[in-house]
Amino acid sequence: MIDQNISKHINYVLHKIIIIKLYNYNYITAEIEYIVNLSLQVLFNLAIQYTNNEMYTEAIATYQAITRNRMFSNSARLKVNMGNIYVKMGQLSQAIKMYRMAFDQAPTAHKDLR
Repeated sequence: MIDQNISKHINYVLHKIIIIKLYNYNYITAEIEYIVNLSLQVLFNLAIQYTNNEMYTEAIATYQAITRNRMFSNSARLKVNMGNIYVKMGQLSQAIKMYRMAFDQAPTAHKDLR
């Protein structure tokens, strides 16, 4: 009887430990996602400011840094922005390449982009 009570108590404690670890894991995961999203937003704003100030090389580099991140799902829209910058720079072949990449990456749900 005592062994059975100890076993139940141990199972209860282990269950609580698992719940606490899962909670902490989910909290940490959410915190990391928040930090990554915030970083991507900062980079996006920086790229826009570079473009507005005609610092096109820096804008392209910043957009490329964002599109390399696998957590960013709208890279097709940024490829369009990059294509527009290449047009402003007079690099039409690069612009066409970016537009094609954007078209290929755009999901069919984004009709406005297609």
